[in-house]
Amino acid sequence: MRKQSIMHKACAAASILAAVCFAEIPFELVIVEPDEPGHSMAADIDGDGFNDVFVGKFGPYNGGTRSIVWYRYPDWDKHVISAFNYQTDDVACGDVDDDGDIDAFGFKDDDGKLMWFENPLLPGGDPATGTWTEHGIGTGGVGFVKDADAVDMNGDGKLDLVVRGHGTTAIWVQNSPTSWTKETSIDHHHKEGMEVEDMDGDDDIDIVLNGFWLENGNNWQAHEIDAMWYTQSTGNWWDNNCYVAIGDFDGDGDPDPAFGQSGTTGFPVNWYSADAPTGTWTKHEVASVVDYCQSLGAGDMDNDGDVDIMAAVSGGYGNNQEVSVFLNSGDGTQWTQQVVATTGGYSLTLGDIDNDNDLDILGERGHHLGPIQVWRNLSDPVATRPHARRDADTRLSTASILTRQGRILVELLHNAKAQTIEIFALSGARVRSAHIRAGTVRAIAVSPGCYQVRIGSRPLTRVVVPE
Repeated sequence: MRKQSIMHKACAAASILAAVCFAEIPFELVIVEPDEPGHSMAADIDGDGFNDVFVGKFGPYNGGTRSIVWYRYPDWDKHVISAFNYQTDDVACGDVDDDGDIDAFGFKDDDGKLMWFENPLLPGGDPATGTWTEHGIGTGGVGFVKDADAVDMNGDGKLDLVVRGHGTTAIWVQNSPTSWTKETSIDHHHKEGMEVEDMDGDDDIDIVLNGFWLENGNNWQAHEIDAMWYTQSTGNWWDNNCYVAIGDFDGDGDPDPAFGQSGTTGFPVNWYSADAPTGTWTKHEVASVVDYCQSLGAGDMDNDGDVDIMAAVSGGYGNNQEVSVFLNSGDGTQWTQQVVATTGGYSLTLGDIDNDNDLDILGERGHHLGPIQVWRNLSDPVATRPHARRDADTRLSTASILTRQGRILVELLHNAKAQTIEIFALSGARVRSAHIRAGTVRAIAVSPGCYQVRIGSRPLTRVVVPE
């Protein structure tokens, strides 16, 4: 498989010290919204340095409010961005207009309209009381939006929008914040599940769907990963329903896809590796069976320097409604399951809600089923994993970290999603956070010393800032 060149060392030693440790991670359940459901993700909406919970809120089957809202950390006061006929199976946000705050995307069920809402925070506004101005993008052209992601697809530094329907994926390219063009509409194998990532290392963003990926720059040619995820043919509605996650599970520097079946029972969670991404992929089992796998995420849950997997059975389906973390042994060959809850989870995501240097789990209990909740990760990553990512290679697949006198410089390449940068003291306290767009460099001022840096949900990287 491709190996990333070793470029910048943050501290003096020369190796990553990896310890295989499967002590259980302590979690605490926090209820954000006790009644109504909604797809959720972590984002710092009000710019206070703490992630809030951004929600696409479509209400229960028997009624309720359909809207996009955000809940302010830590008291979870609800603030409505816009109320409309929101009903989709995903949620997306990002800095659309490059003004330094997080804007929100919206998807309408009745006419397929796509839009984004401008955060009034900057300059000088308040997202809790100010008006979020609506800007039209276009009509999606994919039917009901199953999956959505905001990412720079053409390398021009602007945030674009990718939306997937059952059999079609559309890419909306941003000309300016008020002008968008549907660049392409791709017909492909049916059903659901999508992530975006540079799968072939050519510095553009590809699209990973249920068991195959579409190559950017090559007329969106489809490459098979595993046909079992798109050739199910029982005739039931759940055929080829899928969740997708991307992570470097074997630590070789390449993105690896993982899949779970979201609509029925008896399917595994698998991840896949390949010597060449356009060639044959090798299957690796994470769990032999995860029924109704309606959540799948990848991130370093225990801060030991490797990428773990979060998977959840949807609430309201079956008797075994487990929310689980599968801890990676380091190279993706062994996985240890920790059951976090038995109440179910739907479209759960990962993010650091409480600024304590680790990844939490957030989202709703089931499809159209509340509450919206956060499982706070209570581990002390600095105390319990003192060598995690110590002296790590700071040239990552889509980003690099440099240190200068009194500054940490983070470069996010054009082939990356916009990300949140978090900088922690060795005590675990968050020192600074910033949002970075693809194709840009952020210089973050800090005092001289040793810090841990996280880009998105990647493992921590330890760096030394000189005087």
